[in-house]
Amino acid sequence: MSDSPRLVWEQDLDKVTSFLKREHELSHGDGGGDGGMIERIVKLESAMDHVQRDVTDLRGDMKDVRDRLKGLEVKVDHLPSKGFIVSAVLAALAVIAALLTYQDKLQALLNAG
Repeated sequence: MSDSPRLVWEQDLDKVTSFLKREHELSHGDGGGDGGMIERIVKLESAMDHVQRDVTDLRGDMKDVRDRLKGLEVKVDHLPSKGFIVSAVLAALAVIAALLTYQDKLQALLNAG
């Protein structure tokens, strides 16, 4: 037992550290660099700035759409319903049919007076 437990532990730690460094170098290829991580982070942050700006624009657009929709609802509330329009058309057709049916009698009544 020439090695104390402390030295064995440090040697194991050194082995694990060197293994992790080799794995990192193999996976990133540049021998110890960050593998372009900083550039990728900068690119992602820039993209997120654009996304945040777009979301802000969309919120403004949605507020405008909501306001316009409220205005349209107010305008539509004053329009006649389908039932009223059908009733009015049927009543007008009934009056026209009655005038055509009693045309002769109405002319005689108007000429007699």
